[in-house]
Amino acid sequence: MTDLSRAVYPSEPSELPIKVWQAQTTLSQPNLDKLMASIRDDLQPGRVMILRLCRMVSQLVNTLPVRPPSASCAGDLII
Repeated sequence: MTDLSRAVYPSEPSELPIKVWQAQTTLSQPNLDKLMASIRDDLQPGRVMILRLCRMVSQLVNTLPVRPPSASCAGDLII
């Protein structure tokens, strides 16, 4: 689907295999569904899709409250 060394990207945002389960996040499922729909709706096909996706995820991560790491998930990114 994607080969970054050859600049081959998905032609449709719906091809992005983005799956996040509520057990992996501090967001409620309705908020998570709304967020994922927003990300998919705002992305347009093209070479800069990866940059836009990274920018959107970075903005999201920067707005989330910091959760202290527990012994079982130290080092894991929880969104």
